Amino acid sequence: MPDTCRLNLKLSPGAKSNSISGYQDGVLSIRIKAPPVEGKANQETIAFLSHELGTARSNINIVRGLSSKNKVIVIAGFSLEEALAKLGIET
Repeated sequence: MPDTCRLNLKLSPGAKSNSISGYQDGVLSIRIKAPPVEGKANQETIAFLSHELGTARSNINIVRGLSSKNKVIVIAGFSLEEALAKLGIET
């Protein structure tokens, strides 16, 4: 069975550009350009993470927090350590 990992996100929609702003206490902070309207920020978050990780969008799912800034995502094909390393986060 391929690796999967759960990752806690804190999303800041409406930013100037998409970026990772930090990782603290097990929570990855991300800034997203899209506004938090009609799921646009969620869609852009998945697109941004899939690009950064080099994986298909279908491998990333938001499992909690669809209408919240605090989200839990599941990423297929990566362990937590591999995902964080790909995102440039040192643990």
